[in-house]
Amino acid sequence: MKKVLYKREPHITSYPIYANVLSMLPINEYTDTWINTNFIQLFIRMNPLYPNGLSFYFPYFLERCPFIIMNNISRDFVKQELKNDMINFLKNAINENKYVYFFAAESQLSLSTFFERESNYTHDIFVYGYDDASEVFYISGSFNNGKYINGTCTFAEMQRAHDHTDLSKDWLNGIRVFQYQPNDTIITYLPHIEAQLNEYVRSENSAIKIGEYFCFTDIFGINVYHELVHIIDTMYTEHLHFEDVRYFTFLWEHKKCMVQRLEWLRQREFIHSESLEGYIQEYRLMEEMSKVHTSLFIKFLVNSDQAILKKLSLELKEIYNREKLILTELICLIAGSSKHVS
Repeated sequence: MKKVLYKREPHITSYPIYANVLSMLPINEYTDTWINTNFIQLFIRMNPLYPNGLSFYFPYFLERCPFIIMNNISRDFVKQELKNDMINFLKNAINENKYVYFFAAESQLSLSTFFERESNYTHDIFVYGYDDASEVFYISGSFNNGKYINGTCTFAEMQRAHDHTDLSKDWLNGIRVFQYQPNDTIITYLPHIEAQLNEYVRSENSAIKIGEYFCFTDIFGINVYHELVHIIDTMYTEHLHFEDVRYFTFLWEHKKCMVQRLEWLRQREFIHSESLEGYIQEYRLMEEMSKVHTSLFIKFLVNSDQAILKKLSLELKEIYNREKLILTELICLIAGSSKHVS
């Protein structure tokens, strides 16, 4: 038997937790509305106990997604009740139209760059199908040097990956099983977008108002650019070791999201199209600059050309200044719109 569940190309791939959920959502009015009215605020973790780098600030993302039914399965259940048979557990879930998200030893998967490099290198894996004839699972993850891709692994590889999981890396604390559920209650509420844009451009700590204490010292909003510039400048002056290209790919994706959001607002005619055109073009420019920055940083990691660091520092400051000015105007435009609900 062969069964492969629906999966589309997600527009956010820097972190699998976002890519996995977004890839299982069909394209329709309600999913588009939810996506385009969220994914705005950014933050950088400064608490050494929770090192995660630059990301969207979207607390309890899995629990708050209105399009998935999520069940948490303990690893003890698989081990004791199912005699540790991960293969049949995954196949049964897929047969019930459920996706499975969990941590496993990626180094046991021949698809991964880390294959056989470390015995138990553990990362998150998303399973969305299987084929009995080929004895493979269809999986997604950051398998290609951290790049999110789709591929396959054999049944045997999957069982070994499960058996060799470094549980100290399992921040999901078990196995998450997702099922898509339609939701036609999602509306467009422009003040929600306006509030998030305000928090971003003012660099407000969004964690304080919900009491997420372990994020109280983190850097929020557009000030993430200041922190990245500080990192780049310290690399130049003090030879700081830093090679996390995700900072750059994530800022590129953030700008892609903004372009998509503004085009969606124009298409839905929430704001007059002529009023938005200039802002869309500005964000397309920043998106292209961010794409180039990603390539430049990868180039620096290869050749250590110090001139690249100086260029990145200057242009990151330029984006900061450009975006702050644009958003101040854009927020006023959104606030002045009378059409708040779809």
